[in-house]
Amino acid sequence: MRKIRRFKIPVHHREISRRAARFPDDLAAAGVSGEKELFEFISVLAGELEPGVVFDSFGKDSVLFTGLDIPANRMFSAAIATLGPKLEAKIAGLESASARKIAAIAAFEFMECAVDLVSELAAEEAAKENFVLAGNEILLEPALPPGVASDGAYRPRFLKNARIVVGETRSKALAAVLESLNAMKISVFIADGQANPRLTAAFLAPWLAKKKGRK
Repeated sequence: MRKIRRFKIPVHHREISRRAARFPDDLAAAGVSGEKELFEFISVLAGELEPGVVFDSFGKDSVLFTGLDIPANRMFSAAIATLGPKLEAKIAGLESASARKIAAIAAFEFMECAVDLVSELAAEEAAKENFVLAGNEILLEPALPPGVASDGAYRPRFLKNARIVVGETRSKALAAVLESLNAMKISVFIADGQANPRLTAAFLAPWLAKKKGRK
């Protein structure tokens, strides 16, 4: 059964502050070098969140990726998680590059929370069938607004140990997932090759049978 959820993302002020602390010059230039100022800045960004997720689980007989270089004959969950369009508009509208950089760090931490939440929901489904989730296979990575520089400082953790699907397989598999999960229910779509909203992730989570314990 397809799940459609709108939910509240927890705001981890201290975790964002810890990451942002690696860039003291940017914090100072953005006027948020103090804890109070930074926490307020993060809270303003969090106020722009409109998160949504759709996910579903599929059996070994699924034909969702027939003809594509995606492993077949396995159970898996497919998910799309978005932060909505208002946050990226807020980030793009910030005056200084330093403020946009700190905001991007916060946005990607929000994105991690969204992916973690949907992964937990999928893991609950898998556990009911005595399965666990394997590593994610990424079909869509979250992107920053145009004009906001990106570097390794704020690469979301959920991308680091995942398999990134690429090329034609990626585009066709993503299109299949968007259609199957009815992504428009959370206002996610592709236009001119770009995901809207940009702060959206799509991924597959294969299921692995739990290992039987020794007697």
